[in-house]
Amino acid sequence: MLLAIENDQHCFTLFQQGSNEALRYLIRNYSAGLYLYAFRIVREQSACEDIVEDGFITLWEKRNELVDFTHLKKMLYTCVRNKCLNHLRSKRREANRYAFFLQRCPSHIIEAEYDEADFIYTELMAQVQKAIDSLAPQMRKVFIMSYVRQMSNKDIARQLQLSEQTVKNQKSKSLAIVRGILNPQLVPHTLLLMVLSSGIH
Repeated sequence: MLLAIENDQHCFTLFQQGSNEALRYLIRNYSAGLYLYAFRIVREQSACEDIVEDGFITLWEKRNELVDFTHLKKMLYTCVRNKCLNHLRSKRREANRYAFFLQRCPSHIIEAEYDEADFIYTELMAQVQKAIDSLAPQMRKVFIMSYVRQMSNKDIARQLQLSEQTVKNQKSKSLAIVRGILNPQLVPHTLLLMVLSSGIH
């Protein structure tokens, strides 16, 4: 019988006890946000999927070291961030991209310790994910395929059997909805663009 996870604190308690349902709760609620976070750094779909999966494995292995749910989230994003940086460092052909990343990306992403600014970024990703989840099913597909997977309008139209104009309209409308849902003080326009700009064509 599956356990009903009531809230994050309940999840944390069960997770420390080794509950698989608690792990599934975390994967269900945070994997998409973690993928977005990783993709902003690595920009490779398959690598990001592996990194996120490894992040959850590492978190599971270190579950007895966790203090509370906030610490859990910090460790999860720290694991993913470090794995992203290690992935870039290990690829010699990505040297120029990594140098560009270090120069342009907010410094809190590459600092050794997970500080307050990193936590704010984590919360940003959670807010963006909630906004994406609020979209209608087809609009959400278009949004993710465009802004997360960075697919072209033509490829999206072909895969979803839509016209390119419909895809363009769905992209524009979905982005407007996401911007409207997000708190402009927590997620200012420029910061949202930093998260999604690589997918805007």
